[in-house]
Amino acid sequence: MSPFRFAYSSNAYTRVPLERAIDEIADAGFDAIEILADVPHVDPRKVTARRVERLAARLQGRRLKVSNVNANTNLAISRREAEGFRPSLVDPDAGDRRRRVDYIRRAIDFAADIGSANVAISVGRAAPEPGLEDRLRRGLESVLAHADRRRVDVGIEYEPGHWIESSGPLLALVRAVGHPRLGANLDIGHAVCAGESAPAVVRRLAGRIWNLHFEDIRGRVHRHLVPGRGDIDFAAVFRALRSIDYRRFVTLELYPYKSRPTWAGRRGLEHLRRLLATRNS
Repeated sequence: MSPFRFAYSSNAYTRVPLERAIDEIADAGFDAIEILADVPHVDPRKVTARRVERLAARLQGRRLKVSNVNANTNLAISRREAEGFRPSLVDPDAGDRRRRVDYIRRAIDFAADIGSANVAISVGRAAPEPGLEDRLRRGLESVLAHADRRRVDVGIEYEPGHWIESSGPLLALVRAVGHPRLGANLDIGHAVCAGESAPAVVRRLAGRIWNLHFEDIRGRVHRHLVPGRGDIDFAAVFRALRSIDYRRFVTLELYPYKSRPTWAGRRGLEHLRRLLATRNS
């Protein structure tokens, strides 16, 4: 039997309500859902106890766990950038940083209430400048103090074009901060885009990976493809995950397929399960 549990991110379903995404993800055969903590699914600043209760009941009825709460973007509070990564933890303006910290803290509250062990965050885009690392660490300290109180892990996702865009700087930051709840939301495709070996990154971050994002990549171009349609050797990634005894979720993140998210999710899940069945046969 495979040790891996598969989830699908609701950020592929932003054209439909979260409740419908839950039903379609369950029908596609996934074990869990990653919930987008942003419009149009859950704005963590505004979610009510009643909404959380109803979502929890629906998840239970569909036998879905929550793999992660994705708080990378925050279009709910700022549309200054198309991807919604601002305000960020490294912004020069103290008020902007406070808004981002508050947003993450609210996402942590939602994660604790809905039964997610972790949240994913982005540190944002920035050019190197004096004081940037101090700003980031102060923001993380506030976030992590709250995460400790709510017993939720915080995973930083590195990404092409962001201030942290490879595993080395991320691991250095995690070690420098030294908090047991700080780790990685590791996107395998981002590792490949950074020119890294995905299996090597898995081993490098062993013990600090709170959630995985899976998508395929072709030619190191940052475009999330259905697994099996790019260059990633997922069999080698699974071997690396076994070697570190990874027990958390593998979450497909296929947001480019908003016009047919369930089709993409099914195809990706079938490909990955076929690989695992071949290995175990």
